[in-house]
Order: sequence, then C-alpha cells, then structure tokens
Amino acid sequence: MGVHQYKLALLPRGYFGEQMPAMLSEADVDLGQDTNSGWWACHPPTARLLAGVRELLPVDKSWGETEEYVSVGDLNSDLRIWKDDGKVWGITFRFSPATDSWALMQKFLSIAQEEHCLLLEQDTSAVLAPDEAVVRQRLAASRAMQFLHDPAGTLANAARELGDDSNLNTGYEITFNDFQELLSYSPYRQHVAPLIRSWFGYEVVPANDRFMLRDRNGCEVSPRAVYDAIQGNRERQYSIYQTAMSLWR
Repeated sequence: MGVHQYKLALLPRGYFGEQMPAMLSEADVDLGQDTNSGWWACHPPTARLLAGVRELLPVDKSWGETEEYVSVGDLNSDLRIWKDDGKVWGITFRFSPATDSWALMQKFLSIAQEEHCLLLEQDTSAVLAPDEAVVRQRLAASRAMQFLHDPAGTLANAARELGDDSNLNTGYEITFNDFQELLSYSPYRQHVAPLIRSWFGYEVVPANDRFMLRDRNGCEVSPRAVYDAIQGNRERQYSIYQTAMSLWR
C-alpha cells in the first residue's frame, strides 16, 4: 500500500494555461496521462528535468520501460519516470519521511520550481505549487506522517479502506489468542519479535508471563491494532502463519 510514502507527481505548468487548478478529477488525470495528448505529450520534459530527477536517489531499479530510482532502506523513497513506447507520460516521487530527510524533498521541489512544474498530491488529487511551506504543511497532515508515529494503526486503517481487512479468507489466519501466545511464550517470541520489528519498528517487551509492544519512542502500542494490521495484509498474514506452524509442529 505504500502508506509510509507521501506521493507526488510532477505536472508541466504550461499544460494548464494561466489558471492553476485546485483539484483534478479522475477523468482529468486519465486525460493528462495519455501518451499522445496528455500533459507530458504536450509539454515534453526537458533533458535537464530528467537528468535532475534521475540524480535524486542512488539505487537504480528500473524495469521494462519504467525508470525507477530508490533510496537505501526498507521503507524507502522512490522516483519513477513512466513511459509507453518511449514516451514519458508520468513522473512520480514518493517520499518516505521514515527513511529520508527533508533535504531530499527540498531537492525535488527545487527541480520542480526550476522546470516550471506543479505538483499533484496523488492521495487527494490536490494540485500544489512547489512551495516548501505548502508541501511541509501537507506532509504533516499526510498518512505517511501518521505511519511514522503509528505504523500498525495506519496500516490497519488503510487495509480497511481498501476492503482488505482482518477478515481476509486466505486460509492462513491465526486468532488474536494465537498472536498473544506467540509473543508471550519466550521460545516463540524470539522467532516472532523480529517480524514485528521489521514490519512496524516495534519492540516486544516481556512482562511476567505476558508482553507489551513499544514504539520507537517507548510508548505502548495496542497488540490488537498490530494483530489487525498483520491480518489485513496478505503477505504478513502468510508469513506469521508459516512461522507459527513451524513452531507448533
């Protein structure tokens, strides 16, 4: 779901004439991304623009016609140049405040300003000027920042909105009581705690014959919220199920 990322797309300002729109509809975006008549078809990106965004992130993970550049880390940022038949139809930047500093966003905004671009906030379809104060304010209210402070709760909410909630019928479900047992019993906990840490950044803290979950700031986290976030994600659900089965054999 990429909930740890704040998602922006570059738009050529010239496409919109004198009036900058406040929002774009789904139909507007579809038209804008057309390879023959969309925004980048009418106002092709300059060589300087493409060179600038290619240099933003260090790791090249391009695939097919799509150029992709990412930062280092599990919860990374990425920059993509989308093409079809060699024609650019989209340039997207997904910024991860969990991994990368604000300086990275400043570089991106500088490129947007120099190349006379606007920004499309992809989660809301709002059109923004590449102004640092504006983007900082929007980022502060974004789901990416919610994830930074409450990973499990944010993932659970996102899964519910997608209709991909804790009632997934995959055949790999475990119950909440099973989950509590896996984290309470020391021989099980040593296998499951690394999964919780890698997924959410939470530490499993033994407490007598029970456990507590604490975030990076030491604040206690609801085990139920973490359980729901795991059960609402097919890959995590399968992973913890397989771990549990190997321990219970």
